[in-house]
Amino acid sequence: MYDVTIRLGGVDVYENRVIVVSDVHLTVPHPWAAFRDQVEFGRFLNFIAEEPRTTLVLAGDTFDFLMLEGYEGFDAALAPDRLAVILKNEVNAPVLAGLRAVVARGHRIVLLAGNHDPEVLLPTVRGRFADLVGMALDALGGDQRLYDPADGRAPIWGHRIEADGQIAFVVHGDRWDISNYIDREALLAAVDGGEEVVLPPGSRLVYRAIRRLKGEGHGWADQVKPEIASVIPLLLYLDWELAWDVLKSDWGVTANLLTGLLRYKLDATNLEAGASQPGVGGPAIAADLTPMLGALRSALSDGDQDAILRTLQGAQVFAPARPAPGGGAVLAPHSGFWRWLLRAWLIGVRDRSRFFDATSPDDELVPLAEATLPPGLDLLVAGHTHGRRFLSVPGRRPPLYVNSGTWTPVGPLPEGDMATAIDAIERGGLPTATSPRSVVEIRVGAGLEARLRTWQNGALR
Repeated sequence: MYDVTIRLGGVDVYENRVIVVSDVHLTVPHPWAAFRDQVEFGRFLNFIAEEPRTTLVLAGDTFDFLMLEGYEGFDAALAPDRLAVILKNEVNAPVLAGLRAVVARGHRIVLLAGNHDPEVLLPTVRGRFADLVGMALDALGGDQRLYDPADGRAPIWGHRIEADGQIAFVVHGDRWDISNYIDREALLAAVDGGEEVVLPPGSRLVYRAIRRLKGEGHGWADQVKPEIASVIPLLLYLDWELAWDVLKSDWGVTANLLTGLLRYKLDATNLEAGASQPGVGGPAIAADLTPMLGALRSALSDGDQDAILRTLQGAQVFAPARPAPGGGAVLAPHSGFWRWLLRAWLIGVRDRSRFFDATSPDDELVPLAEATLPPGLDLLVAGHTHGRRFLSVPGRRPPLYVNSGTWTPVGPLPEGDMATAIDAIERGGLPTATSPRSVVEIRVGAGLEARLRTWQNGALR
């Protein structure tokens, strides 16, 4: 539980407050849907409705279009109905009722886009949302172009708050994640021109691989954090053919991502001693390990994508064949060099990650954002990573960064032997996964005051 207050000004009496919620991932309930907290989120919205004047900022990934059954890409014509299908689903009724209560009590709503719901950029989708929650479209706030970096890099979109000379940006956060970045201007221009909208590799990974694996019983696949560093090796571990097909088709960007992660893990993990050993029946790892690691390190150091591809395909040779359908095998096999290497990768992620430390300065978004934010910005509020943060670093740009976290279950990789941990997850889900239910409160008066808070027992704590 967090009730962390950082004052940017003397806000003893505030005229308005802003509540920022992100990464709810509301979708049509399916076995693969991550969000299961409809009743509690509805209570939270009704609580906000009864509070003094508030602006509710839904800061991206409020909805999860990617997890809709049959979703195979962005479709502007289908987008309004897809939103309606989500909000009008009977299981999601508490959420819709809560949003209507917020509007009925005169509060403002700002609806920002994320990489799982870029559809909310569209006027048609925004109009449908406004109709469903009972508000006028011109009263619904949304993404605005906030800043253009001088070096020509991509602009920053989101919601701006200003009070007594202090400035805050509220954004989703995909701007600084190359595998998930939504170019809002390009998307709107493509729709206006009748052109195809191609979603980023991270989005395609979700609806082509993660959704399928979750539907096949691997419901925990998107709960493990940190996300990209853990999910890619897990997908390769569970279903090499499916995951590799997705990675190959999106190779232009994903190769760079995979290269960086592999290089980092090989440098950080002592593979020759201590990483989880291959299961019984595997090949003679001792004889193959040294040349394979040497080839992989060499390929990564050279940055030659063809060499990396050949080396990884070579590693595949050492992986056992997947069991035939109906063969009775439920758990992922563990033998083979390739799975040994993936377990080493996961051990390195688990042992080095501070994702769940809300004060950790290693948030992946911060250093990338710092280089593109305007001078004089006092506060950056983002979501996207699912990791709550409150970082106050005087002299940094900005001096205060707060991440709103998520309302979906998240958890770290279990401790102990990695093969045993993967078996335990496969049998009973991710035991460490819980929903943070975190929000950011910004009080606006004679300056700005930011708090990272948690919805707990019917109140913000």
